[in-house]
Amino acid sequence: MAIYQYSDTEHTSIERAVGDVEGALKWMKMMGGTTPASVFTPLLLFHSQKGNLEEIDELYRYIDNQAGGRGNHTKYSMGTIIIAFLSNALGRSPEYISERVEFYMRESERRGLPLSEAAVGELIRFHDRMGRREEAEEWINYANKEDLLNPILAGIILKFYEKDKGVNIVPNNQKIETKQKLEEWRAIFEEKNVELNIYAYNVILRAYQGDVQFMEWFRKLEEDGIPMDSYTMTHVLKEVASLMPDTLEALYTRLKKRFILQHYNVLINYFSKMNDRPEVARLWYKRLIASGQTPNVATYSSLLKSNSISLSTAVSILREMQKRGVEADKFLLEELLFRGYKMKEPRLVHIIKLKLSFKTPLTEEDLDYIENGKPDTSMDFEVKSDDSPASTGSPSTTL
Repeated sequence: MAIYQYSDTEHTSIERAVGDVEGALKWMKMMGGTTPASVFTPLLLFHSQKGNLEEIDELYRYIDNQAGGRGNHTKYSMGTIIIAFLSNALGRSPEYISERVEFYMRESERRGLPLSEAAVGELIRFHDRMGRREEAEEWINYANKEDLLNPILAGIILKFYEKDKGVNIVPNNQKIETKQKLEEWRAIFEEKNVELNIYAYNVILRAYQGDVQFMEWFRKLEEDGIPMDSYTMTHVLKEVASLMPDTLEALYTRLKKRFILQHYNVLINYFSKMNDRPEVARLWYKRLIASGQTPNVATYSSLLKSNSISLSTAVSILREMQKRGVEADKFLLEELLFRGYKMKEPRLVHIIKLKLSFKTPLTEEDLDYIENGKPDTSMDFEVKSDDSPASTGSPSTTL
């Protein structure tokens, strides 16, 4: 028979040893004594993810009985139970979830136990999801009053005040500028020495999208020494290319080692589609290849999005794609079809319509036909007369 041991430092040792949380709970009850509250975390999360919320009630009663309602055992578990309910209560009605949350809130208040910062954060999110913005703001103010603010709560609070197009609609339909709210809370965080994490910075950067102050916040992010995640870098690159293109080279030099395929693709897409500078897009493609990373179909789709692209350039991009072993997907073919109509290139339109219909890959023969008008003898199907460019043979024929 296995020997079971658990400690505060190894929260999941029981779960690993027994092999299932049901057995773990039965074993703990059998052994008796006081179990560290942290051991219950995997059990709570297991049941919440499975939607077994009644079992969470049973766990609470067991914790409450063994801890006697005293000390950090109950405080820790109370916060964890609320988080488990709010984060993972799938398939249950909002009314049921609200009822159980209110029960645990009353229990916490009855025992005079403060809520953990994490639990308060989940309460803010919960009320926000339920559309109860006033209740959510009450918990935001509670966190501030009780000095519970930390980097995670800072991100949750800023996210609460973030809405599309820079405004936040509150219950009385009064519009409040998001930037104003962000500034108010930024001042509070600074006063209370609460550091902003990358999640909070992402909210701020989105709020200042298209604004010159975006770069000020980006510089502050760098000054604070907070590592950017992939999402942040992607967002920053778009804004720098748009707002301060002259600084893009310096930024690339500084961050080059952290560039991944997604970042190159963002710049290729921006300069090809948004800025219509295909020569700059090709420069970023060459840098991608030089970095040793492998382009994907999104890379070539972006290269094809320039409004000034020519037929010969489109074909050269497709040949490069084939050379790299990348196969065209439906979205790239649809982009080619759009470009074919826009450029008034019937051979390109003809081939791409066939590829979309028959779901066959582009071949070297297809590209030769698109570029030079050579008959494609490899395709074993009848070509409709309205699709055929044979009547004109000219790539500039009006469709």
